[in-house]
Amino acid sequence: MPPPAKGALFIAAAVACAANAQAQPRAFDGSLTGIVQQLRKELPAGWKLNQTDNHWVLRREKPVAFYNAINLPALENKEELREYTYQTEFLIVVRFGPKVTPMQYEALQADNRRADQQHKELTRGMRGISHKFGDYAPANADEQARVDAFEKAVAELFRHQLPDGTIGRHSVYIETTRPWSDSFFDESESKECQRVRESLAAKFQAYAE
Repeated sequence: MPPPAKGALFIAAAVACAANAQAQPRAFDGSLTGIVQQLRKELPAGWKLNQTDNHWVLRREKPVAFYNAINLPALENKEELREYTYQTEFLIVVRFGPKVTPMQYEALQADNRRADQQHKELTRGMRGISHKFGDYAPANADEQARVDAFEKAVAELFRHQLPDGTIGRHSVYIETTRPWSDSFFDESESKECQRVRESLAAKFQAYAE
């Protein structure tokens, strides 16, 4: 798994701010007011949009069901999978930051590619040590020393969180509360949440890849 991007823990802070928003100097361009109004009209029934001065939180009122496929036993059908699901709140958090120019965006991408390549090289150096999904199980002191060195090197790698789009003088960062390792159990919930995210992202100008 690549090193985590900076900003991955923003959601918890955003939710807390949305619940306890206080008056602050306005950071938004006027054009964002129209987007908020449009989103509120487009959201499916059972969704709410809360707005503060530097981020939005789109909240699905009913929880969704997730499951983690790692280490699941052999299952014969989807109903058996239900036993391994859990219900949780689903949020889409939109954060606005200083505008990242296309040239700056390319530089951030290049930094991330270098970090990913370094991670691959470090992982190749761990061949011969038993592992499962990136968790190593050293069999002796020598392998333990290699694992310790690997984990230290990986912890020092850094990836930028790339913006998902731009509008006016802002860059836009869109995150959800779905853990990277988990999947939706219900296909209709998955499609609904994906449609809301895609509709949201379409309101902003994408960076060229």
